[in-house]
Amino acid sequence: MAQDKARQSINKTPKASRDLPIHFHLLADSLSPSTLSHLRTLESHLDTIYPTQIHIHSLNQAEFKALNPWGEAGANWCAYFRLKLGSVLPQELTKALYLDVDTLILRDIRELFAYDLGECAIGAVRSGLSGDSIKIVREHKIHAQNYFNSGVLLINLPKWRTKDLALIHTKEYAEYADQDFLNLIFRDSVCFLPYHYNLQWLAQSRIHFDSSPPRTDTNGIASYPSAIDFSEFASALINPSIVHLLGGYKPWEKSNFQSNPTKPPIFAQNPYHKLWWAIARESPFARHITLAYYKRTALITITAYLRAYAPWAYAGLRPFVRVLKLLKSALSSPNPQRTHNAK
Repeated sequence: MAQDKARQSINKTPKASRDLPIHFHLLADSLSPSTLSHLRTLESHLDTIYPTQIHIHSLNQAEFKALNPWGEAGANWCAYFRLKLGSVLPQELTKALYLDVDTLILRDIRELFAYDLGECAIGAVRSGLSGDSIKIVREHKIHAQNYFNSGVLLINLPKWRTKDLALIHTKEYAEYADQDFLNLIFRDSVCFLPYHYNLQWLAQSRIHFDSSPPRTDTNGIASYPSAIDFSEFASALINPSIVHLLGGYKPWEKSNFQSNPTKPPIFAQNPYHKLWWAIARESPFARHITLAYYKRTALITITAYLRAYAPWAYAGLRPFVRVLKLLKSALSSPNPQRTHNAK
């Protein structure tokens, strides 16, 4: 299915554009031999559809460990790797498209490369949630309506390289996460892209389009007026180009959205769940992704029901879980022999 759609898209592309290969640059801290093998298999598979190369760049999280970590997949600093794009990518490149790993591409991304950024360093989509909850907005360093999501960035590399992104390590900026930092550094050099290029799916309880003040639902989840108006959101929802599976609504995970442990668990599913899995099952990573999903699903489900119906058992198991996590962390510490630089 994915191959047929890809070929149809390519056939509609002008011949001059069809001859240009696509280069994927993967920024990673460590990759196992098995993962590297799967990536090469994927590269060969994609190359039968369209000229494709996958370049792997090995970076080190230790460079950013003094900064705020991300926690969706456990504490990590991989999101900061995007700040290294100017030095990692070949100097002759003039434009690049950065994509978070939790994005789902539904249309030919080459149309974005034709987007004229003018003198802007980046093209980005406004955040789906108003920046009212963001620290730099509360501090009046940036207007809420101009706060962008950094999961999809169209980058004018010569302009990008004029910015000193190493400032993230200075006292002035070190307190901010990478998205806030990018908003501060590029606030005067950003072109706002249409919302369909970064449709940030959020549950209905977390997004609304009026000017009322922030509100909190019965589960304690706060929502803020969106920076995107309803008509643009609705249009993007009907025909999205890139869906950003942000927050807990990821097809490869199962999350409990009931914040009150004394009540039955509430599990939510992303509306793009089935489509994501249909594509994922065609990849060389299908078996690994499926096994990881069922393992995590079982763990989260058991934990949620124990907290709700057997809190004493949940409390008794927590020390053992902590020990197992520490053991797993020690066993999975990055091994220099497992990292590979692109040549």
